[in-house]
Amino acid sequence: MLNNKQSPIEDAEKQLVPLEAGDVPDTYADAADLVEQFHYKPATTVEECIQRFVAWYRNEFKLI
Repeated sequence: MLNNKQSPIEDAEKQLVPLEAGDVPDTYADAADLVEQFHYKPATTVEECIQRFVAWYRNEFKLI
């Protein structure tokens, strides 16, 4: 995990570019069936997942 530093989400700078061929302009997910049928409830937040991925990526590609 990233210690008490600002998260990568807050540090990120968005660079908006036009959609390319094959890009999906909007997506909508409804996980209600997944929850109902399989009692699936993720225990990890999106923010924690991103922090873990960034830590792995930095380590994997020696960016730390």
